Order: sequence, then C-alpha cells, then structure tokens
Amino acid sequence: MDNRETSRAIAIATLQEICARNVEAALERMTDDFTWKIMRRVQAGSIANDYTRDDVAKLTEISKATMPDGLAMTIIGTAAETDRVAIETESFGRFVDGRVYSNIYHFLFEIRDGKVSAIREYMDTSYAAEMFQT
Repeated sequence: MDNRETSRAIAIATLQEICARNVEAALERMTDDFTWKIMRRVQAGSIANDYTRDDVAKLTEISKATMPDGLAMTIIGTAAETDRVAIETESFGRFVDGRVYSNIYHFLFEIRDGKVSAIREYMDTSYAAEMFQT
C-alpha cells in the first residue's frame, strides 16, 4: 500500500471510529496535538470552532443524549495525497424526538507520522444550527 492509500485508510478508519462512538480507538488514531476545526461562515468572514482530543471524547458523550443511535456517515468520495485526505460524506441520524438529521460534509484530514493531526470540517452550518436548536 502506498503512502496515499495508507493515509486514506487512516482517515476513513478514524471517521468510522468516531461515528461508531469508539472513542478510545479514535483517540489512538490522533496525535497528541490533534485539532478539529468546524468551519463556518459569518458576515465578516470565515471562523472556526476548534476542538481538541479531549473535546472529541466529551462531544461523543453529549451526542448520545441527542442521537442515541448515532450519526451514520456514508462516504460519497475521497481524494488522497501523502499527508492529506479529503472525504465527502452524507450523514443520517435521528434525534430522540424523531426528527431526521441529514447533512452533506467535506472533511480534510491531515496525517502525520501515521496519525490524524488535524481535521477541518465543512458542512451546511445554517441547517445544523437550525436542527440542533429546535
């Protein structure tokens, strides 16, 4: 397997572990200085919410209360370089009140020394805010 395929496998496995709520396995795939930026657009430009490894574990626990069956991600496509992997996905989840959540995402994974060092996430943040505020 070449470096691009290795990086692609690491990124996909990490995303799958997060979606399956296998927190310990997901954290093992991340560097100690891992960051996850959820990019969003505001009137003055783009900003990001930054999350650490510890935040990933906390957010996973919080999600159990809002979506007990989890958030499934269907991979639409990927593109890989040696140290960067782009993954396009569509999500599906059901809130405890029965509402369905389905969003389109683009993730950019950065790989360093065989682990994920950063994720940048792009999605329809207006839709997400509307769904999670209800």
